[in-house]
Amino acid sequence: MSYFCPTSAQGLHEEQSDISPRINMVVSQRPKSMRHLATLILVPSRMKKILHVTDEQLCSMIMDSPVEASKELQDLTKCEKRSRFQRVSSARQCTLCDTSQKDLVKPAEDLKLLAITLKGGSRYQKVNFKVFEYISRHQPVDTQAVTLSITNSNWYISCSMEEDEAALHLESCSEEDLKVVSTDGNMDRFLFYKRNTGISMTTFESVKYSGWFIGTCDVENQPLGLHKEDSNSHCTTFTAL
Repeated sequence: MSYFCPTSAQGLHEEQSDISPRINMVVSQRPKSMRHLATLILVPSRMKKILHVTDEQLCSMIMDSPVEASKELQDLTKCEKRSRFQRVSSARQCTLCDTSQKDLVKPAEDLKLLAITLKGGSRYQKVNFKVFEYISRHQPVDTQAVTLSITNSNWYISCSMEEDEAALHLESCSEEDLKVVSTDGNMDRFLFYKRNTGISMTTFESVKYSGWFIGTCDVENQPLGLHKEDSNSHCTTFTAL
């Protein structure tokens, strides 16, 4: 029994493979894609098990194989896109100050952070953050995935997408729920890629919404938000102290 894989290209070298004493396959060109490769793997393996079926049944199985291979390839692609982040450190504390020397404060009874230039004795008002670090096989090599929460609280910085604009929130969540975070759910809204851009300079990019960074407005007393890195009216670089 032979299975021939044709090609429209001319002059290409044919490769022959004896799958079993009764099955021979000739491949006239190398697979162009993962789908083609998956088909070449699936079809022969099934043919070895069906030597006693009718020609009609065999033809039907061969014709169905590309569809099944495509489904399996789609599942593989989804798996590759899914990332799992594991918390790996105890929390450390820090404060954030933008390049204009604005600190972050949280007004009483208000679920937002404001960027304000604090003077003298008022600097005690600035927010202290609790930072947890995470690892994942798929995170960029020059980054560290983190969560940011307000010290002595369950208020975490999170993000959402509203009409093509990323928005920053303070959202209540427990540490236990963020022990392991997967991108195939919605819990990655709490994760940010921390990247050092210079001496003591740091950016925080949303894991869920690539290209959106935690940032402050040039104007005083405005809420902390999410902005594009190249925005002229916002600062996305901080000193973490």
